Amino acid sequence: MQQHAALEEIILPIVEGLGFTWVGLQYFPQGRHSILRLYVDKPGGIVIEDCEKVSRQVNAALEIENPLKGDYTLEVSSPGLDRLLFSPEQCREQVGKLVTVRLIAPIAGKRNFKGRLLSVEGEKICILADQGAVTLSFREISEARLAPEW
Repeated sequence: MQQHAALEEIILPIVEGLGFTWVGLQYFPQGRHSILRLYVDKPGGIVIEDCEKVSRQVNAALEIENPLKGDYTLEVSSPGLDRLLFSPEQCREQVGKLVTVRLIAPIAGKRNFKGRLLSVEGEKICILADQGAVTLSFREISEARLAPEW
């Protein structure tokens, strides 16, 4: 998590300075095949040229700051229809929508939940899943994302 915070400290001002909304990042350390994936957005959505602009600026800053040791691939992406939810604040904006949640460790033998996001209070989210209302601490969550509804 400290590495994420250090990366965000470098990247967030660049993204916002270019006029985009910071959504979050994922880092997958895998030796020479490591991936740093950034998610950015703007009203109306982003296009490939926006991703290229962010990529150029962030790449330049990361070369100077060098917070990641070794080789990695930088990917800049829109959050997509199944956007990841990186914080309780982002969840709060999605109350009423269908979400999928994967926990770090199972609770009562269950690790994956899908349901309607009912509420967010502090660090806890409540979803209405098949088994009823489930309240989860954001610290227990490995991944939360919107589930597209067709």
